[in-house]
Amino acid sequence: MQGNRNWMRAREALMATDTLPGDLDRLFPICTPGASDSAGFDEALELLTMGGYSLPEAILMMIPEPWGKTPARCQTSGAPFTSTTRP
Repeated sequence: MQGNRNWMRAREALMATDTLPGDLDRLFPICTPGASDSAGFDEALELLTMGGYSLPEAILMMIPEPWGKTPARCQTSGAPFTSTTRP
């Protein structure tokens, strides 16, 4: 989890949007230091929904389905998010 928190923190400087009114810096840090894993997940999920993703889209981005036994025809469901999420 710490690696995910570090990844989010490192990308804060790269974030820009016209979707969220006001100063984007007020949202930082995205993941509150010292908060639980669940709190960090909630904060990241909230950021995605505030940024315009629907709740189902945001959840798909954050919890991709495992590919191990998934039929090939179904393995493209996360493809739209590959450019916005980390592997």
